[in-house]
Amino acid sequence: MSRAVWLSLWPVLMAGCAAADRREFSYPNLPVIKLANGIAEILASSHRLDSPAFSADGNRLVVQLEIYRDPVLPYEVCSIWLFDRDDSGVWRESGPVSEGVYKKLAGEMALPVQPSFDETGRYVILTQIRFFSVLSIPWLSTLRSWVERVPTGVGRASRLLEHADWDMRATELLQHARVSPDGRWLAFYTREHVRDQGIHLLDLRTGEHLRLSRGRDKHPTWSADGKRIYFHCAAGGRRRRFDPLAGTVERSVLGLVDLRFDDGRLVGWERRRFDEFGDDYVYHKHPAEVASAGLLFFHGQLEPDGDKKLMVRRTDPGSQVFIVEPRWKGKKLKEIKHVCSALGAANLGFVAKVQGEKGYRHVFSLTREALEEVCRAVRPPT
Repeated sequence: MSRAVWLSLWPVLMAGCAAADRREFSYPNLPVIKLANGIAEILASSHRLDSPAFSADGNRLVVQLEIYRDPVLPYEVCSIWLFDRDDSGVWRESGPVSEGVYKKLAGEMALPVQPSFDETGRYVILTQIRFFSVLSIPWLSTLRSWVERVPTGVGRASRLLEHADWDMRATELLQHARVSPDGRWLAFYTREHVRDQGIHLLDLRTGEHLRLSRGRDKHPTWSADGKRIYFHCAAGGRRRRFDPLAGTVERSVLGLVDLRFDDGRLVGWERRRFDEFGDDYVYHKHPAEVASAGLLFFHGQLEPDGDKKLMVRRTDPGSQVFIVEPRWKGKKLKEIKHVCSALGAANLGFVAKVQGEKGYRHVFSLTREALEEVCRAVRPPT
């Protein structure tokens, strides 16, 4: 099918999706924590930014810079860039870690996505997605992915995780890989095939594979002590990356997996949700714990297609959800998403749209004073 035909059909397909779910929801009325200032700019870019991640000490940052966005199909091509904070606290660009490749007519597309660091901060962990394009339309039979470890200095990338060692289809996407604070475990999720969906855990020492959950659990992140994995669980929306006809209104709730260890060996786990799906509209995604604060930050929406907002709650299921509204140079941040935290330092970062600007082109962090103010509001003194 030609690009022109896709473009002509796209509004019809999207209208069909919007009409698929006419369910009535009730909408939350959440308390708001207003921060007059309290945020610092880490970087600004002419590119759209996505998926920032800190090293454990909070002094390094990797982020996706979008280099191409397909006007028809829901994919984009990004490169992964590294930034370092110097002794004066200024963030400096250190260059690309992995560069995306876009072929306009035909050839292999390279899409490095969802970067993070290993426990040392000297290696970047990311997912490589590859497929051959014809007129920029991906043919799913050629789609493949793997997780690789890329040195930030001298050295070559090595593959940590491939389909060849697993009972998975070659077109299954291996995503959002995150190394545990002690460096032993690799958590990731899969989403394309029902049989394989859920959060998985790989023991990097022994190669043992454990399946922690099934269904649409996504974006695992570790707690600072390595005893929990946070995630969000989706319902509705598109169920496949390239399926515009799928789904109803998307909702999502946060969840966690409590891990039980015996002498370093994982002996059991328990999966729990923070909330349940009911008549209320709920959209909570991408959780990140702030070390030593007992806070779980994430982004959310108050209604379908609403602006994405910074939200926070305590790290126990059923806790009250708060909206956090920071300002920068007197300007409101129109939308905030993809929060990240450093496992060994009390800090929080996120990508944002500034009022009056288009696209997510800034990475900000909350100052220590702002974090303390949020903590006082969410966890008042007893």
